[in-house]
Amino acid sequence: MSLLHVDQLSFSYPCSEILREISFDVKQGENVALLGVNGAGKSTLIKCLSRILHPQKGEVYVQGNPLSKMKSREIAKRIAYVPQRQEFNRTTVFDAVLLGRKPHMGWEVGSGDLVLVKEILKKLSLDHLSLRDLDTLSGGELQKVSLARALAQQPKLLLLDEPTSNLDLRNQLEVTELLSTITKEEGISAVVSMHDINLALRFAHRFIMLRDGEVHAFGGKEIIIPENIHSTYKVDVCVEEIDGRPIVIPL
Repeated sequence: MSLLHVDQLSFSYPCSEILREISFDVKQGENVALLGVNGAGKSTLIKCLSRILHPQKGEVYVQGNPLSKMKSREIAKRIAYVPQRQEFNRTTVFDAVLLGRKPHMGWEVGSGDLVLVKEILKKLSLDHLSLRDLDTLSGGELQKVSLARALAQQPKLLLLDEPTSNLDLRNQLEVTELLSTITKEEGISAVVSMHDINLALRFAHRFIMLRDGEVHAFGGKEIIIPENIHSTYKVDVCVEEIDGRPIVIPL
C-alpha cells in the first residue's frame, strides 16, 4: 500500500480551474519532486495534499485513510507542511521547534517532547542555535528551523513548497541533502515542489511534471528527457551525464 495516494483530484478557484484529475502515489521513504513553471499548480497541489485547500473532486488517501474524513489534529500527526515563507513570532529556535509537538501534547509540555526537540536540533546541527532568536538567523538557518519544526510533528509525510527558492547554492545543497538523509533514516516520505530540475535530481526518487494543471509526466529519472522538459517549460535542453548523474543543460 502506498503511503500517499492521490485519486483524480481537481481544484478550482471561483474564476479559474487550477488542477484537473491529478493522480499519483508516493511510497514510504520516497522523495517525490513536483516540477513545473510558475502557475502550473504546484503550490495549490501541495495545499490540497495538506487540506489547507479542499479539492472539489477526487480524494487524497494517507496510509489508506481518506484525508477528507480526518480531523485536523489527526492530519497534523501524519502530515507536516512547510510553506514557501513561514512567519514566526519573536521566539527562540528551541521554542519554535517545540511548537511542532502541539498535535501530540496535552495541556503541558512533557519531558519526552523536550528530549525529542533536542534530538532533532542536534540532527540538523541547530543545537548551538537553540537559544537564539529567530530574527537573528540567516535564510538557510531559518529554513532548517522550519524543517526541524515539521520533523517535531513526527509525520509520515513531509510537504515542502519550494524550500530552496530563497537560498544560495550552498544552503540549497545542504537543505536537499538533509531532506534526503532524514527521509532515508526515518522512513518519512516527502513531496517537494521545486523550480531547479538539477537540484531535484540530486535527491528525488520520482518526479511529477505539471503542465496547465495536469500531470504531464510521472516517473523516475527516465522521464527527465528533453522532450518532456520542452513541453513542460518551453525550453530546449540537452541531458548529459556527469559522474553517473543526469544534468539538464539549457541550449
